[in-house]
Amino acid sequence: MRRNLMRSSGALLTRFGVLALLVLTGMAADLTRAQWESLPEEKVPTERPGIAVQIDRRHLKFMGFDIHESTEDTIESVRLKLGETRDSGNENISNCACYVAADTNDETAVEFCTGPVGGFHNLSSFRIAAKQDRYFHRHLCEKSARVNGLVATESGLRIGLEKEAVRAILGKPLEENEFAWRYTYHLLVKRPFEDLMGSSKSLDCRIDQPDSCYLRIYSEILVNFLDGKVTGVSVGNGIAW
Repeated sequence: MRRNLMRSSGALLTRFGVLALLVLTGMAADLTRAQWESLPEEKVPTERPGIAVQIDRRHLKFMGFDIHESTEDTIESVRLKLGETRDSGNENISNCACYVAADTNDETAVEFCTGPVGGFHNLSSFRIAAKQDRYFHRHLCEKSARVNGLVATESGLRIGLEKEAVRAILGKPLEENEFAWRYTYHLLVKRPFEDLMGSSKSLDCRIDQPDSCYLRIYSEILVNFLDGKVTGVSVGNGIAW
């Protein structure tokens, strides 16, 4: 699947849509609320070779929206700010809002999505695309005066950057080829106490194994290139074990 992600930014968004939380077996009855409250809300997992463990929050902020799991920016708030648009996502997988530049000489497009990770409500991914990104379904997009070729993440990722500029912002990619670079980041986020209790939710959370009380949130960034310049940027969150 990871190799498939290198083929298109659309594959990245699909992956975010279909990922589901695996249910583990075990009892959590030995974890008290006081013990649960003593655990930090977030923690950095043990670093694995080649994988950064904590993403710069600026990469997750785009056009005034933030897709970090702790925020509550929604697909509805995107439509309120940028205008009503048709759902450009995949049925039962994602709900997306897509926009193109109002200037007919500017072929920049952007898309915001939610899905299972965001409860089909909170934003979980976005992408920016130039004309050369053939995977973008532009016929589903509405025009917006807020969209243009200069829109960028808070960290500065945008269409038209050269590879060295991307490397200066993101560092060395986990995977790379001539046409795409991929970056992956991980963070542990404490699961709600109510999700750990009861026979129907008997997830294996033990105070002597504190990492089992957390969700592993990951973020991925995929940057597409043509002739050495950025033609697409996809950023999204997922849940994994």
